[in-house]
Amino acid sequence: MDNIVALLDVPPQGTLHVPMSLTLTIRNYHPTRSANIVVQLDPDSLDGFVVSGLRTGRVPVLLPGSEEKLIWNILPIECGYVKVPKIKVVDKRKAISSSQGTSEPGANTDTFVGDVIKVIDSRHEIRQDDSHVEGGDAQSFVDEQGRLGTILVLP
Repeated sequence: MDNIVALLDVPPQGTLHVPMSLTLTIRNYHPTRSANIVVQLDPDSLDGFVVSGLRTGRVPVLLPGSEEKLIWNILPIECGYVKVPKIKVVDKRKAISSSQGTSEPGANTDTFVGDVIKVIDSRHEIRQDDSHVEGGDAQSFVDEQGRLGTILVLP
C-alpha cells in the first residue's frame, strides 16, 4: 500500500476557448508521518492549453490521514485530442532528513530531490509507470514524455 497517492481528475472533453478545471488531489495515508510535498506542472509550448495556476510550489504539510487539492484552470486553444500537461509530485520528507546530517558547503539543494509520487489518472484508474503487465501487453494511456492521456477538445 502506498503512503502518499496523487489522483488527477481530468475532464474527458472540453470546448475550444472555454476554461475547464484540472484537479490534483494528494492524500497521505501514512498513519503517523506527515508529508512534505512539492508539485511542478510542466506546460510545453506545443501543448494546446493555456494554464492558469501554480506552476511550481510546495503544498502545505500533509498531516497523517489528510489530503490537499490543487486546481488549475486550463483553456484549450486547439481542437482534437490534446495532451494533458505533465505533472510531477515529489515527497521531500526523506531528502530533508538525510540532508540534515550533511553540513558540506556544496551540498545539493535541488528542489526536486526526494521520492517521486506516481500520479494516477482517475479516468483510467492506472498509474504513470504501470504500463506493462506480466504475460501480456497492457494498453498504455501514457506517452513517451510521461504525460497522462488526452482531452478531446471540440469546436
